[in-house]
Amino acid sequence: MRKINSRSIEGKTVSQIERDLRVKKSPSIDWKLVVGGVLFVVYLCMCWFLFRQTALANRLEQENLALKKQIQEQQQLLESKKTPIATPPVPAPSQKPQPRGNELLTYQIQKGDNFATISAKFYKTEAYADQLAKLNDLSGTLQIGQPVLVPRQPLETWKK
Repeated sequence: MRKINSRSIEGKTVSQIERDLRVKKSPSIDWKLVVGGVLFVVYLCMCWFLFRQTALANRLEQENLALKKQIQEQQQLLESKKTPIATPPVPAPSQKPQPRGNELLTYQIQKGDNFATISAKFYKTEAYADQLAKLNDLSGTLQIGQPVLVPRQPLETWKK
């Protein structure tokens, strides 16, 4: 039971005194203890987090070292089993007759041109149309302005 101070009851009625005794004062909060407790909890959380991160880093480092060792072993195994790889023979370039540099002209395709009309323009015959197409590595539609190579005279190999 609470002690009653004689000064606290002087001049009061019994009902006032009883009411004062029933009223409980709320305990005052010591904020220093609260802040200290919160800081301690934060400190513990940080320690736990750092411990987890360190453990994870250590585990990853161990895995990394194991993987490096496996890679080295695999490389050594490959080095010991190396056999020369046979490369497929390179096909010889097609033997197209090449005219001498001073015999070759560059012709710009014009509207309505094809290899037959170009052959007729230069050689007065359409007979060399296929050879002109082969010389230029073209077999499709010609575009206006497209350059094509035309020998000044039909090549000797074309005449056979």
